[in-house]
Amino acid sequence: MAPWPSDFRTRAIFGNKLVKRRRLNIYDLNRKMNLVSGGTDYAGFGQLDVVIEAIVEDMNIKKKVIGETAGHCKPDCVIATNTHRFP
Repeated sequence: MAPWPSDFRTRAIFGNKLVKRRRLNIYDLNRKMNLVSGGTDYAGFGQLDVVIEAIVEDMNIKKKVIGETAGHCKPDCVIATNTHRFP
């Protein structure tokens, strides 16, 4: 199996369970995992179709980060958030 960055460890464990239960084969798991990446800067954001924001639950920070992120993305990029509440 291909080595994944440590921040994807949880997803890899979940994926391995799907392989063990024969819901997904190892080839498809690796193919899907290779489509996911993470980062700490905006390099490459201009070509993304989807961005998922997952930062602290502070609306002022979220607004700032989402606004800044949108400035680095193409106009039709979907920016999603894991926020469970909005004011």
